[in-house]
Amino acid sequence: MSFDRLLGQDRLGGFLRHAITTDRLAHAVLVVGPAGSGKRTLAREVGKALLCEEGAGDACDACRDCRLVEHGNHPDFGVFEREAGQSLVSVETARTLQGALALKPFRGSRKVAVLPEAHRLSEAAANCLLKTLEEPPGEAVILLTAQSLGDLLPTIRSRCQVVRMAPLSPAVIAEVLERDHGVPPDAAAYGAAMSGGSLGRALELVAPDWYDIKRWVVEQVSALTPAGVFTLTDGLLARTNRLGETPAARRVALCRCLDVAAAAYRDAAGRGAVRPIHADQTEVLPAGLGSAAADIADRLLAAQEQIGANANPGLVLDAAFIDVARRRAVGVR
Repeated sequence: MSFDRLLGQDRLGGFLRHAITTDRLAHAVLVVGPAGSGKRTLAREVGKALLCEEGAGDACDACRDCRLVEHGNHPDFGVFEREAGQSLVSVETARTLQGALALKPFRGSRKVAVLPEAHRLSEAAANCLLKTLEEPPGEAVILLTAQSLGDLLPTIRSRCQVVRMAPLSPAVIAEVLERDHGVPPDAAAYGAAMSGGSLGRALELVAPDWYDIKRWVVEQVSALTPAGVFTLTDGLLARTNRLGETPAARRVALCRCLDVAAAAYRDAAGRGAVRPIHADQTEVLPAGLGSAAADIADRLLAAQEQIGANANPGLVLDAAFIDVARRRAVGVR
């Protein structure tokens, strides 16, 4: 894969190609973008371009160096992952990276190291890497990835050249879902619309477990009555508890479900004007609410914010769904 084939990153690919060709790529590069946006893929492609025998500023994908990187066997290219079961990148991982870069290149003139999830560096690991980021040995290049600059220590940010992944357009994501993953058009459109520009997130949203919950949520909130509030809360908590292994993961799952619910009412508010996000469930979407539909969507998003801020999920959901059922019953605020 060359830079030309990176989805939705034409401008960034051109910049990187020029920087490599003119030897203006920094020795420490920080790739920033949302989860699932392709940061690791981009970091690998930069590594291939730097080590490629053709030396044309991009990977040829045909030479031995490109093939070795692609298959994870290049002696001068390494990916230094967070250890399994650990929430942070440890100082031991940082030291392993330093040790690898300290060795002389085996095949060419430089070594390349990729450190995914730099936003998860422990303080000790970050401090350990500072000197290496300032003065990598020889012609070494370190490629870090992170979801946002704000998650990194200023001392790490200031030592890196920052490149940003552009969010993918819904049209591009929907096309990839349909073409490469066999997702039906309506489901692909839903995943793309709710993905925030992340192909990885879109794939999660259309996976069978999540997609089944999505359909259940839309059906339940679209026909919610006061008598069904607590049943909905209990059902939602039970389903997200099965999907999330930790309290934090379960909160993320609940917030995602509230996003789905809010989108159902946004679809109702814009009925007939735009393609609905839940185009595969138009027959069950709320109807006849007028301006109350937009108010209900806002109420559900407010509940999402509360859960994201560590409020008690059960209490927040009960209060929100009671309010939604009441507004549905009267059709006004």
